[in-house]
Amino acid sequence: MQIQEIQNKKIAFKALDWGLGHVTRSLSVLKQLLDQKNELIIFGTKKQIEIYISYNIDAKFIELKEIDWRFSGSGKKLTEGFQVAKAVLKKKKQSYSELENVLVTNEIDVIISDHDYGFYSFQIPSIFMTHQLSLPELTPWIAQKVHTKWLKSFSFFWIVDDEKERLAGKLSDLNQNLRKNSNYQYIGLCSRYSIIETPNDFEIPLLMIISGPKPYSTQLLEILLTEIKKIDKIVHVVCPKEIQIEDKQLKYASSNSEADKWFLAAKLIVSRSGYSTLMDCKFNNKKGLFLATKGQLEQEYLALTNKEIEWDFYLESESFSLKLREHLSKN
Repeated sequence: MQIQEIQNKKIAFKALDWGLGHVTRSLSVLKQLLDQKNELIIFGTKKQIEIYISYNIDAKFIELKEIDWRFSGSGKKLTEGFQVAKAVLKKKKQSYSELENVLVTNEIDVIISDHDYGFYSFQIPSIFMTHQLSLPELTPWIAQKVHTKWLKSFSFFWIVDDEKERLAGKLSDLNQNLRKNSNYQYIGLCSRYSIIETPNDFEIPLLMIISGPKPYSTQLLEILLTEIKKIDKIVHVVCPKEIQIEDKQLKYASSNSEADKWFLAAKLIVSRSGYSTLMDCKFNNKKGLFLATKGQLEQEYLALTNKEIEWDFYLESESFSLKLREHLSKN
């Protein structure tokens, strides 16, 4: 089921609520589906729905409770991996139940899930949108086996990557157990900047984007604070309100539109190496300084895979801090 083929349908859509990257990258897809005269029913948390509305996505919204993606912040792969596995399993069961309740009262033609394993139905064409058909090589084999098993619940795959120039590397390969399934489409890199027009009439030297689950997002903000205390400069920051730290040297974006303007105006993007941020940077030809979230194999893999691009990737905070200090002192 190619994306351009879906027209005049009623679609149920849901993005995984792990951070906000799954929401922002889905905006261009949702806009295309609306342009093709489809009707959208979007499931999401309050934060997710606020983003959809701010980008003028016309849909019926069903608000859901947020899931607690709880992390220790230690960066230990096994510890954090176990916590993620429990949360993902809980989320899968929750999503399946939520969708079943809506299917009873709505005639849905197509179901689209942005990496939410439980958002599907065996009675309705169900599309899984992802850049990770295969997990990083160091992922425990049992996790890869479960991942593949869950993918088989879906009838079609939209792969969020360029088929010829892979940003996700081997992650966007069809894994061996799915190769017999020809129901897939590479839909290219998805960036919200493809659907908005924001005038870029000014420039800022650096924009820090604070994203991801706590406490790793808080840790990144604290690294920035430590470095700017050594200089007398104001730094622009895009950051969730709940973790913002009041400081006269930090200037926070007050809205999504302001955050987009700052992104386009920035000479350098500083962030975690999340896939959605990388897509936005590549789409806009932005230079980047990225710190992989410790213990998240996907971000570590993306950092190692994209070394040839004009981006600086770091796996350790000490080296990242030194490079950040260098950029701050020059600009």
